[in-house]
Amino acid sequence: MWPDLIQKLRHEVLIPLKLMFFGIVMSLIVARFPLVALRFLGELRLGEVSQDNTRSRGMNAILRIGPYVCAEWNYRGYHMWFHNLLGIQIRTDNQVYKDEMETFTELIVDMCKKEKFFAPQGGPIILAQIENEYGNIDKSYGQASNNYIKWCAQMALNQNAGVPWVMSS
Repeated sequence: MWPDLIQKLRHEVLIPLKLMFFGIVMSLIVARFPLVALRFLGELRLGEVSQDNTRSRGMNAILRIGPYVCAEWNYRGYHMWFHNLLGIQIRTDNQVYKDEMETFTELIVDMCKKEKFFAPQGGPIILAQIENEYGNIDKSYGQASNNYIKWCAQMALNQNAGVPWVMSS
């Protein structure tokens, strides 16, 4: 599937391929089903999106790690029962949420490192994104918003992916 799709994209599109990971995967980890989450991620066959099928064909990739996806998705890409975690507040300076987000981010980044996906490893990923569309809610959290954004930035940098990280507001 991937080789054919990437070839078509290369001929039709000038923008990089975007790899997105929804919070639904995060919810599998939060639910303490890490084997299910890993199996799901494994079935994505990320190896087929490697430099053989992207970089060597002149395509780059952007890794977009949510876990928030966008307003157009039900519950913003999270699994609906995610809000039932004891003490959780989503997308703010909340330790329960930050712990789960960091676990999710580490899983995705480690998997991409293993596949040698990042540009310094010869892979197609030239840029990574953490968080998404935060500007529409940041004022509602006050100082906790600033703390959270600073934490997100530092947590992303601590992954040592070797590519620049961005956030979208």
